[in-house]
Amino acid sequence: MRTILGGIAVKKFALAVVLMTSATVNAIAADLPVKAAPLVVPQIYSWTGFYVGANAGYGWGERSGDISAFSTGLAIPAAVAGGTIPSFLGVRPEGFVGGGQVGYNWQVNNFVFGLEADLQGSNIGQSVVIPRAAVAGLNATLSTSKSELDWFGTVRGRAGYAWNQFLLYATGGLAYGYVSDNTSVDVVPPAVGPNGLSSSTRTGWAAGAGFEWAFRPGWSVKAEYMRIDLGSTTDRVRFAVSATDFIDYRFQHSYDIARVGLNYKFGGPVVAKY
Repeated sequence: MRTILGGIAVKKFALAVVLMTSATVNAIAADLPVKAAPLVVPQIYSWTGFYVGANAGYGWGERSGDISAFSTGLAIPAAVAGGTIPSFLGVRPEGFVGGGQVGYNWQVNNFVFGLEADLQGSNIGQSVVIPRAAVAGLNATLSTSKSELDWFGTVRGRAGYAWNQFLLYATGGLAYGYVSDNTSVDVVPPAVGPNGLSSSTRTGWAAGAGFEWAFRPGWSVKAEYMRIDLGSTTDRVRFAVSATDFIDYRFQHSYDIARVGLNYKFGGPVVAKY
């Protein structure tokens, strides 16, 4: 009997020790400081810095080549009125463009301001051939015309609004480029050999808008539309049989350019935002 009572006493003592130990551990744990979660500092993309890049796209111009003046000899007024000499050539140049750009951006809060210069090669151009049959005593004619933009460049300001890695911007400034026009009006028969040729480096303006996305630190892609206006030129067709007779055709050198580009920006790509 004494043995049984002793065993019960030992068990009660062990249980009391376990309960006291558990309570003590819980109390100590409650008093220990809780380790704070690590501070995560959000990062935003900074557009500030120099960048260089390349681009490619497509461009198209207005239909042009209308008669702006002509002399009164060689029955030219009658031929224009009768339609054997076309009063409108309808040349509409189009083609691919490609080149490079360099620039610098400044970012103030969400606003981005910059300056960009680019230089483009171009095969924007078109040739037309217009045959006209003889009518009412007027000779048949074969008119040809070609208008081209060989290369162009711009120096523009940029201003936009950034949502972290996304930038929407407007742009505008100076444009320049090399244009050429070549027109002839041949009488059939006989061929008198009239022709006109003009080419020049011209200046004008450029304006447009674009969207740019920084897809990884330092690298961004953009899509851009731009209007370039280099004014108009006059291509004078002269006639071999008469040094004083002529036809002037006017060509408009305004182009719409749609292109995509890739830029690499030098400098720190992100900044901390507290």
